[in-house]
Amino acid sequence: MKTVLPIKTDPLFVSRYESAVIIGVIQAQADKAEIDITPWLSGLMANYHHSTGFLWQFDTIKDMNWYSGQKLFKRFSYLYDDRMPGWKRDEISSLIMNSVSSGQYVHTKADTFYLPDDSAYKAVHRNVECLIYGFDEEDSSVFCVRFMRTSPIYLFKVGIDDIVDAIALKDDHRIALDVLEFNFEFRFTLDEKTLHNDLYDFLHSTRRYKPMIPDCRIFYGLEALNKYRDYLSLVGEYYDRIDWKYYTSFVDFQTAAVIRTGYLYKSGYLTDENLLEDAARLESAKGIFLRSCKEYNSSKECRMLASVINLFDEIVDIDVKLAESTVKAIKKKFSQQQY
Repeated sequence: MKTVLPIKTDPLFVSRYESAVIIGVIQAQADKAEIDITPWLSGLMANYHHSTGFLWQFDTIKDMNWYSGQKLFKRFSYLYDDRMPGWKRDEISSLIMNSVSSGQYVHTKADTFYLPDDSAYKAVHRNVECLIYGFDEEDSSVFCVRFMRTSPIYLFKVGIDDIVDAIALKDDHRIALDVLEFNFEFRFTLDEKTLHNDLYDFLHSTRRYKPMIPDCRIFYGLEALNKYRDYLSLVGEYYDRIDWKYYTSFVDFQTAAVIRTGYLYKSGYLTDENLLEDAARLESAKGIFLRSCKEYNSSKECRMLASVINLFDEIVDIDVKLAESTVKAIKKKFSQQQY
């Protein structure tokens, strides 16, 4: 018997695990149920931030309440410590099989030291995010997906004993599994007020949060993108390469803007057809930007880096135009609703 849950092999977003894999699951489940998730996506990733102290220095602002707040996914957490008595390996394999059989995904961390398909197998201990979406009883294996640098997601099949080793034998002794059940009752609607505020802050950099880490500064919106441009200008001189985490998050920011513009035009918020042309230019430019960053990292040619920076400026100009038009359109709708 084989059970495989829906998974999108080409997710919309290509940067961090939360975007690439979890939204890939959302896309797949929504497609299966014929649910339009565009209104919800149109309100995501409307801002950008730069932190001087976090691991992810440049990233899109993602509202993760749909995950942590038990909204889009019902989440059931199972925590073990391999130093404590009472837990058994069989509990992990049974949990995986029973969950997938019930239409639930299993999200966990796995040590690549125990994954035969990985280059680190039996050589290096490295914990990675892993999502289990199927199993095959005939050869006692499970179907998994994890985020890789070379592609948004990486699908692989591994023996049940190997995946249990990878989950249970990590150096930190923590065995943590989240069982995720897609909530088909979730309403994929546009939050107009939040979108307006996020885009207004993107344009004016008004958001101010006190960081949890001492001496850490957080910049939002255009201020953050100015910091990104400063970063790009130092590549080749101070930095060896353009960090893949940074350029993929920037590309995801553009993907969200393209989706948003198309939806808002279709829904009547935006009426200027020129904005659709801007969105089309943005769609093309973000693809070229992604390829150019990869090519520069391979070639280290100054000419290619200059092209990346020029393209960055062009993209930001479009971002500003689309954001200004959207803020104006939502504000106009708010004022009309008051009468």
